[in-house]
Amino acid sequence: MPKFIKSLRLALLFCSLTISSAAAQDTIEGRWKGEIGFYKMCLSLKSSMRSERSNWNMSFSQDILLKEFKGLEQAINSPAVAEFELPREAGVFTFKGEFRNDKGSGDFKFVINPAFINNMKALGYNKLAIDQVFHLAISDVGTAFVKELQTLGYNKLPIDQLTQMVIHGVTPAFVKEMAELGYKNLSVDELVQLRIHGVDAEYVREMQEALKKSPK
Repeated sequence: MPKFIKSLRLALLFCSLTISSAAAQDTIEGRWKGEIGFYKMCLSLKSSMRSERSNWNMSFSQDILLKEFKGLEQAINSPAVAEFELPREAGVFTFKGEFRNDKGSGDFKFVINPAFINNMKALGYNKLAIDQVFHLAISDVGTAFVKELQTLGYNKLPIDQLTQMVIHGVTPAFVKEMAELGYKNLSVDELVQLRIHGVDAEYVREMQEALKKSPK
């Protein structure tokens, strides 16, 4: 099942920060808010960076499965300061704050994984902006996913397309299944729209069988 976005807003006012390998700017800090649901947390993050070279503001909100966090259950029940993590291949999010009645807030820090930057560079992404790495991390885009897409002919996709594919459940397996059913070389937008509307390989098979049985 795809992850559902509650809202997503990413704004860059003027950004010249890029990462070529292990960058000097390898952390992002800000504020977080979260509301615990049955099996997920609606997580909202806000951050800003200001220096002589750049101004960067970001607001982001997405549902994250509870099982993807590390130490969250203990943090929710902690009478003191709550601490938990969201580990990703692109880096690790560390959260500190407090929970009350399944609602929490506090400070967060995202630390970039230099190995991820180097691995993405090997896949053709030579200069990732810091916001792009952040976006890849929160959406849980990994290098194995990018590499497998490239073997299917989807080379050097824009970062926003990679994240949309992961968020909406467009997996390499789904792409292969659609090709086997006769839908080859679909664009990323077409694949994403199929998943948004709940289309999977089984649905397509059923529709094809129904068409075969329908009177001509």
